[in-house]
Amino acid sequence: SYSLEYILSCANRDELDLWDNLKFGYTDSKGSEFLRESIVSQYKTLDVNNVLVMSPGEANFILMNTVLNKADEVICMYPSYQSLYQVAVSLGAVIKWWKFNSHQNYQVQDLESLLSEKTKLLVLNFPHNPTGFLPSTDDLNKIISLARKYNLLIFSDEMYHQLVHDASRQIPSICDLYENSVCLWGMAKSFGLAGLRFGWIASHRADILQKMASFKDYLSICNNAAGEV
Repeated sequence: SYSLEYILSCANRDELDLWDNLKFGYTDSKGSEFLRESIVSQYKTLDVNNVLVMSPGEANFILMNTVLNKADEVICMYPSYQSLYQVAVSLGAVIKWWKFNSHQNYQVQDLESLLSEKTKLLVLNFPHNPTGFLPSTDDLNKIISLARKYNLLIFSDEMYHQLVHDASRQIPSICDLYENSVCLWGMAKSFGLAGLRFGWIASHRADILQKMASFKDYLSICNNAAGEV
């Protein structure tokens, strides 16, 4: 066993400083900068201004309320985590389902047949909950090409990101591949820390991030200080 003094002497000094300087006032509504710096290290194309921290369920609720209007057309994978489509339904959006085919997977050509000039939002979830389906990188790029063709906003639920059995099948976050996307990740699934209630939105769409931050002021306002550390 090791003494507490030895453990502390080996600890990361910067991390200890965060605890020493911890205050229980309001934190930055976007997420404290030290936390966002840690988050963006998981991406290739983002900086701290491309991340907004909040609970995962709150993020989904806020996004739908800031980008959708009544009668907007939304394509969503099915089956799917309920809030990925139910919030849109409650706002009066028209849902079209991208479903499993007879081979128990999602075909890009089936998605393409659903797209129209009316489609405003494409909701993706890879690795997929509840089936575990994961597309190839080639198929993911085909999906993104379709989104560009129709000028679609992609909302990518990536709560299971990097949680794959075969590392060679890992796919990038869509926000590192497509400029018109909003991606959700968090501590609950990939990290096994659901009780922390921390997630984040990653996006190059500064306008959407600003609207979401403003909406958040009517909900949680900011994150808990100790949880951020």
